[in-house]
Amino acid sequence: MFGGFSSTIAQAVTRVLTRIINWGNLSCETVRTRAPTLSFGAMADAWKRSPRSHGRWNTGWYAGHMTFIKILLLAIASAAVPLLGDTLAITRGETPSGKTLVLWRAGLSQAQKPPENLIHAEIDGLRNDKGQVLCAIYSSADGFPKKGDKAVAHATSSISAGHAVCEFPGLNPGTYAISVFHDENSNGKLDTNFIGIPREGVGASNNAKGHFGPPKFDAAAFHFAGSRLELKIIVIYL
Repeated sequence: MFGGFSSTIAQAVTRVLTRIINWGNLSCETVRTRAPTLSFGAMADAWKRSPRSHGRWNTGWYAGHMTFIKILLLAIASAAVPLLGDTLAITRGETPSGKTLVLWRAGLSQAQKPPENLIHAEIDGLRNDKGQVLCAIYSSADGFPKKGDKAVAHATSSISAGHAVCEFPGLNPGTYAISVFHDENSNGKLDTNFIGIPREGVGASNNAKGHFGPPKFDAAAFHFAGSRLELKIIVIYL
């Protein structure tokens, strides 16, 4: 309902602006509903070069002031269009300066963008600032937490004062689990001893811990509804 009303008003404003342009014998090259903004430099240039004869009036005080009034009316009319959420662009040729006057301004509806989906994980418990922290996020139990090629996204963070941050932008709402480890020697893999126990720090969302092995996906899983979600993960050393 309101969208149709705004469109009708925008069309009416366009017709008024077109008549104003035609009133001054100026060629209207483009009138379309996009984002209006006024080039006031072109207005000032047009005013400095006024007065000028347009075929109906002789040059003089009257012609100069009428040119200024028409430009002022264009500015007032264009300023009202963003309130409708629509946009308007008017390209006008053959101005007194020979330049093009463009009205452009973003509509309010376009300026209000929804926030990007983001999972933000704060990671603490790191015993030193050596190396890096590698994070992976999974959408199912398949491959969690060891097989990085099964993860839907990865993140890498530097370490400062025993703290790191991993972020996963652009994910769809759903159920996820995060695994992290402290890659102290920056070799890109989790180092383990001869029986497979990690020699570097490890962690998971929900601070899930395994029993005789890594944590299960269900223990680390959380629901992401969209927008922004903040998590805290503590790294432990076995």
